[in-house]
Formats: sequence, structure tokens, C-alpha cells
Amino acid sequence: MKHILLLVTALMTLSLQAQIEIESMNLNVGDVVYLKRDITNTYDLQTSGENLNWDISNLSAPFMDSIKPINPANTTHASLFSEANLAFSTDTLTAYISSTPEAFVMLGIAGSMQGYPVLAKFEVPDTITKFPLNYGDSRVSEAGGETEPISVALPGIGEVEITVHHFSKRTSECDAWGTMKTTDGTYDVLRVKEEIITIDSIFMPSPLPFMDPIFVEAYSPFDTTYQYSFFTNNPEIKMPLAEIKFNPETNMALSTMWVTFPSSTDVFEREPQNNLTIYPNPCSNYLNIKTEAFIEHIKVCNVNGQTVIETNQPMIDVSNLPSAVYFVNVQTKDKTFVKRIIVN
Repeated sequence: MKHILLLVTALMTLSLQAQIEIESMNLNVGDVVYLKRDITNTYDLQTSGENLNWDISNLSAPFMDSIKPINPANTTHASLFSEANLAFSTDTLTAYISSTPEAFVMLGIAGSMQGYPVLAKFEVPDTITKFPLNYGDSRVSEAGGETEPISVALPGIGEVEITVHHFSKRTSECDAWGTMKTTDGTYDVLRVKEEIITIDSIFMPSPLPFMDPIFVEAYSPFDTTYQYSFFTNNPEIKMPLAEIKFNPETNMALSTMWVTFPSSTDVFEREPQNNLTIYPNPCSNYLNIKTEAFIEHIKVCNVNGQTVIETNQPMIDVSNLPSAVYFVNVQTKDKTFVKRIIVN
């Protein structure tokens, strides 16, 4: 009898820790999902495997935002995206989504970017996630399309029409399962590791009779995003429980965003959108940092997390650094930026 009880206990424990299956994205028009983001803490995300545990309950989040999917039929370009059943809008841009039991797919975008009107229905839609999702699943998908012609003014030439060609490639693997503890509870999760390469190219017809058309491929290694997405089958979580951008050399987290349930004491405040530009990249001499916000502190770290330069000046001499990949941490009053650079 004792052996039977031990066996039953072992089987019960195993069932509690068994991997889950994700059947669909449980996000609908009218839902409101609150998100917190931590960009100051780095931590080890562990290697792939089974029955792992991730704890992000100690992360701090000074800002909280929300996602509110809307009915695409109520948007300006609804007729162009008839397959869409969800849309996500900012002040200037709308993304159109087809969410089905088989996949969560971006169909295109419409609105304006940097003051220019943008309208792009992807010829090959971007399949963000396929269902059902199980441990060990892997896939490679490509997406792309081009915008409608955009009129821009060029000094000395006048108005010309350009098109932006977009291409992306996702390499995904469901590489781990276990539990994740957040600020709101503990959840069974599947982890998906992704490399997302994005290339946006500009095509401009010949501005002068004697010139050939211009095609510029705007791509660098820094248009590659590495992230982990954690999915749970808890019906209260309408999207990935957490998304973590990470350093592929060290597998350390760079920024963490997770779903939360605000309490009456939480302050809803969107993260300030202070743009930051670092150039040139790659760099061999002086690195320039441009932002509208006041810079309080700058730290340059190597891939092992060791600080190699500290300053508060927007021009940094990197000529004495060995050729390698580095991470530039820029602290402003309201936000911390982390940018990846190459010193050559």
C-alpha cells in the first residue's frame, strides 16, 4: 500500500507540472489588457528545457500602459482589410489583425509615420503565432509588402513619390515550459524563443531624367530583435503573459513587459515616448547620442555586463575599446534606453 500511495503522489505531482498546450489567442474587441514594463533589471533567462521556473515578481514598473483592440470595421481603411477582425490603434497608426484558432496574423498598417501618410497591405501577411502551440514546435516564416506611394519634398528637386518595401523573417522555437511568477500570481507557461529580422527599403523613381531609379536597403544588424514570449492557458490572460527582449550573447534580459491586473492604488501612466538616436553604428571613433530628453547618465557595457565607459556627455570616444558588441544604457529623467552597438 505504501508503494501505491507513493506512486499516486508522484503521478499527481507530474500532472501538476505537465506542459500545457496553447489553443488560441484569447483577445477580443472590447478587451482591455494592462501591461507593465521594466527596463532597468537584467537577469538570467535560463537555457531551454522542461519544468523550469521564472520569477519576475520582484521587477519594478514605474509606468503602466494598456492594449485595447477595436473593431476594424470602425476604422478608415476597413474595406482594404476585410479579413481583419481586430485592430490596434495609436494616435497616428492602425495595425490590422486576423485572429483565428489557427493563427494570429498582422495583415498590414495604415495611418501616418513621421508626418507622412502610410498605407500598406502586406502581400505576405506576418504570422506572429500559429496554434495549437506545443513544446518543441518550431517554424520559420517570412512576411512583406510595400506602401502606397508617399509624396516627399526633396531639396532642389521638389515633390517625388517613394514607396517603402517591408520584409520580415521570424525564426521561432517553443524551447521551454514551466511556471512563471509575476507581480500578480504564478502561471503555467510555454516559452517561445524568437529572432525577428526586419528590413525596410526605400524605392524612389528617377528624380531627374539622366538618373536611374534609387533603391536603398535600410538594414543593419540592429534591425534584429531577440525575444522570449511566455504563453499561458489561463483564460484571464488575453495575450502572451510576458515578452522579454534579451541579449543573445549572454541570454540576459534587457527589457521585460508583462500582463498585470491593476489595483485601486496603481497609477496608470504611459511611458514617455522620448525618441533616442545613436550614430554612427557601427562606430570606430566618436559615438553620438541624440534625444529630446535631458541625459542624466550614460553607461557602456560589454556583453558580459561589465561597465567600460560612464559619462553624461552625448558624444563618447570609443576609439580605445576593443572591436566587439556593446550595450549603451542611456538614463533620462523618465526612461532608460538600451541600444546595441558595434565598435570596429
